[in-house]
Amino acid sequence: MQEIKKILKKRFKGDGQRSIPSTLHISRNNVSKVFKAADKFEFAWVQLQNMDKSQISEILFPEEKCVPIQTMLDFDYVHKELLNPGTSIKDLWQEYIEQC
Repeated sequence: MQEIKKILKKRFKGDGQRSIPSTLHISRNNVSKVFKAADKFEFAWVQLQNMDKSQISEILFPEEKCVPIQTMLDFDYVHKELLNPGTSIKDLWQEYIEQC
């Protein structure tokens, strides 16, 4: 969300949650999300105006910073293992989870 700083600036000027989306041409859901995060941390505009967008984003939305790394399945291995008697997809899935 690139408009975080603009949203917060307008908020601290006194603009409402309904007027900001139309002036910045963004969705009301994004504005609401920023408002809720700002309320949770209770920052003043003085604290935020000297920060850049990425710093503000990391403070308000720390959960978006963590992106899980997904590994691709080795499908050749899966097909080869499924040919063995007594091997199920569930067993292979458990093995995959344990490796990750």
